[in-house]
Amino acid sequence: MTIDLSGLRDIQAAVAPEWWPPAVGWWVLAGGICVVIGIGVLSFVWWYRQPKQFALRELKQLYRTYEHPVVLARQMSALFKRVALVLYPRERTAKLAAEDWQAFLGQKTNGALTQEQTKLLAFSTYLPDNTLTPDSREALYEAGRRGIIEMFRKKR
Repeated sequence: MTIDLSGLRDIQAAVAPEWWPPAVGWWVLAGGICVVIGIGVLSFVWWYRQPKQFALRELKQLYRTYEHPVVLARQMSALFKRVALVLYPRERTAKLAAEDWQAFLGQKTNGALTQEQTKLLAFSTYLPDNTLTPDSREALYEAGRRGIIEMFRKKR
């Protein structure tokens, strides 16, 4: 008994699966990753453009730019005035000067600035440039940073 094998073909190797287009699950995963990245970017842009973050970046720039503590205090006072104009009614804050400005800063920064520092910010316009020692510059910057954070925290 002989078996006729003439009708059989050679063994065919399996064809490798195609990589494109990917399966539906990969499309869903890619879409989900795009959505998460988009939300992250939008959240960062929203956070970066907040007035508080802008004020803190500007304070850091002032600290890097001005070496003399009194000149830094003058610029910080102007920055605090702009922050106050953003957070509080213009009629109330725009006219503040001298003792009233010092009291306002003391109250709104919630103790982040010492009484001496609020006095320096309020009266820095009238002080000569060489009044303070350079080592007080760092303390003034740190207090100013905490003061800006407190002003925004207190407003909420």
